Amino acid sequence: MSITDSNFNQARQILINGDSQSALLISEKRSRGGSLPVHYGYELIETVVDEFRDLDANDDNYTKGMTFDHYLTVTKAAMQMNLDIEEVLNGMFLKTTKVTF
Repeated sequence: MSITDSNFNQARQILINGDSQSALLISEKRSRGGSLPVHYGYELIETVVDEFRDLDANDDNYTKGMTFDHYLTVTKAAMQMNLDIEEVLNGMFLKTTKVTF
């Protein structure tokens, strides 16, 4: 699966408009073929989710560990790249969860 450069850049802009400093630091994509591997989209969303969760740590009203506005922003950005936000968040959980037996 791939993401078009245009969809990636539009998703990045959605995140920037939602006050993400992390997305601002990520450069626009202009690949030769006009598309990127899907992991670029996952990494973009994961980076911003981490940022928003850190920013919203003292807020009392959470949705998936961030304010509703931030959650809505990352959801819109994920949808722009045809990614399922729940799949992205579940993948993040699996990466950070240690299983002991």
